[in-house]
Amino acid sequence: MYFERALNCDMKEALTKELHFNECSPHAIWRAIEFIYTGSYQEEASPCLEVEDDPDLKKHLRVYVLADFILNEDLKSHALDQFCRELQL
Repeated sequence: MYFERALNCDMKEALTKELHFNECSPHAIWRAIEFIYTGSYQEEASPCLEVEDDPDLKKHLRVYVLADFILNEDLKSHALDQFCRELQL
């Protein structure tokens, strides 16, 4: 929903067809994209990213915040479930 809105409006993103998430963790973005394509995301850091991954619990919170920003309720729910599961361990 977010991507459709951003790329089909009168904003700069619609003209350039580029979206920038400067305030977001690269690993959270990677996990969000993985979730969009597969319905889940891996706990492990992406091997193609050359930045350090988020700490254990923080990675799920960062994904949750990103999911809220991009209006993806399924991803929000998944990230919250992952966060709660980690708290149980």
